[in-house]
Amino acid sequence: MTTSNTYNFNPSLGELTLYAFNLAGVRNTAIAQEHMESARMATNLMLSRWANQGVNLWKVELVTVNLVTGTSTYSVDPNVVMVLDAYVTTPNSGANIDRIILPVSRTEYASYPNKQQQGFPTIYWLDRLMDPQL
Repeated sequence: MTTSNTYNFNPSLGELTLYAFNLAGVRNTAIAQEHMESARMATNLMLSRWANQGVNLWKVELVTVNLVTGTSTYSVDPNVVMVLDAYVTTPNSGANIDRIILPVSRTEYASYPNKQQQGFPTIYWLDRLMDPQL
């Protein structure tokens, strides 16, 4: 299968809303302001649900953070929804060695008695607040 490698299909929210109402058997001339407000709310709820389900595959970025000894938390861009993979790269005889670190749940993170204990990182927890931290 070949693809065009173009991404020009970009209908407006209004066009999508009219199309959805047409599929439901509602003619364009019968659509009132209340219909459009309801469609806007439904769209926002749908996008929110998709974001909460995990990965938005239309934008995946590699982010590199230099780790500092003694620093246990790092700020994360508020636009980040999920960390797909995390690893620590260490130089070894001129070659870089990557070691995967694994995510833990909020409950598991809370169960660790000494969160400031220093050592090689093996796990991480993404705290998704207004100012997210890893």
